Amino acid sequence: MRFTALRPYAIVFLYIIGCFSLASAQAVTPSPAAVEHPITDKDVNAKVHLTGDRSTLPLVLVKGYPFLEGEVNGVKGKLLFDVGELSSFALNSHRVTPPDGKVIGRGFFGSGQTFSVFRFPVVDDLKLPGGFEYTAVPNVRGNSGQQLEDNITPDFIGWIGLAFFDGYVLKLDYRHPSAALYKDDANGTGKQSALKGERVLQVIHFDNTGHLNLPIFPVKLGSVPFTATIDTGSHDSVWLTPGLDEKLSAEHTFQCGPSSCTLSRVSIDNHVIALGSYADRIDGKAGFSEQLGRANDNFMTLGYEFLSKFKTVWDYHEKTLTLLSNDDPK
Repeated sequence: MRFTALRPYAIVFLYIIGCFSLASAQAVTPSPAAVEHPITDKDVNAKVHLTGDRSTLPLVLVKGYPFLEGEVNGVKGKLLFDVGELSSFALNSHRVTPPDGKVIGRGFFGSGQTFSVFRFPVVDDLKLPGGFEYTAVPNVRGNSGQQLEDNITPDFIGWIGLAFFDGYVLKLDYRHPSAALYKDDANGTGKQSALKGERVLQVIHFDNTGHLNLPIFPVKLGSVPFTATIDTGSHDSVWLTPGLDEKLSAEHTFQCGPSSCTLSRVSIDNHVIALGSYADRIDGKAGFSEQLGRANDNFMTLGYEFLSKFKTVWDYHEKTLTLLSNDDPK
């Protein structure tokens, strides 16, 4: 959801119309996705929605973040495919600024830097891969994504989020960068299509009740229990409270050198996943833990390093994340 690879900005907060909300995950860019919004917010951009029984959108991976090539109001660039963004479309107002934007709130990073949150009456035109085009899109939320421009990709123009594919099952493939989307029904047709010909490694049951853009599930790092979140807009990261780093280091599951840390032996439902991959270290307690009623939990986020090891099928109706072999189907 947020970009822990750029460590100076660990947590995003947002005030909107007098209401305080805490970021649902770590952050480095002021993405609106980082905030818990009321469910009605997903309908703000209801006009921007997938159609058809199946679509495959090509992704462009930049520094571990999945983007769609697109165009907003004639400005070509990249939109982050962000499962941490609740609404279907949000705008990087630093790069594309429609007229008559109204400030509806303020946000600030954990580092103290602030930004304005806008509502734009209309975005004239949004183009996405596959021939998807939306005109006169009303009531688009936006804020500056300059930090993502500066640190990830200079042509960043916005976010595509959960409401865009509401009612679809998502199959995410980082080896052949793509997001395949299957229209679902009461019989689970979408999921059946997504799994056809694939080798299932594990099914993870998650909870996102009250926080649709933040799936969580229990994991262990060595012998230490954690609550994990999973997010396309993040790298693997671990929050370390006092004493926890020593215990993990002693078990050789999270070891940090002068410039990087290595995460290994994550187990989910007693299935060990030998990640052996780079991860971000964030000192202190995850700020969003209290919002989830889990103030005493240890937290980690599984992002690019985890997702790149599998194809994953996301079924938000059944609340399952299915890990598939990265091998091509037979």
